[in-house]
Amino acid sequence: MSYEVYTDHRSLHYLFEQKDLNLRQWRWLELLKDYDITILYYTGKENVGWICAPNFDDLRELIIEEDYSSHYSIHPSVMEMYRDMKQHYWWRRMYNDIVGHVSWYLNYQQVKYENQITGGLLQNIDIPEKKWSELL
Repeated sequence: MSYEVYTDHRSLHYLFEQKDLNLRQWRWLELLKDYDITILYYTGKENVGWICAPNFDDLRELIIEEDYSSHYSIHPSVMEMYRDMKQHYWWRRMYNDIVGHVSWYLNYQQVKYENQITGGLLQNIDIPEKKWSELL
């Protein structure tokens, strides 16, 4: 599998082509040599800074859950959550995954115990004297 890394750091674009490397660049090159990576340079305005999340061990679901259940936000709507997440993440069918996650939580909130109307106190039922006397 090949990966494309977008950066606004011009010297990283030429990392694989440089002959003289400092110690830090050498360590990075040793780490990256096992992967099929293409480093592409984009200026700061063109580089959107997305993190492309692979679908590995439900990583995407974990990202959505973390964003949705953050202590710093109220549970957002689908569009609010998509707008926030697309600034930092990207994957194919991201919007559909967010819709599925948020709709599951909305269904859960509608049927959870706190939202049910209480039945009130129990009432005694009169016991009939004869069979079928109450039905006639």
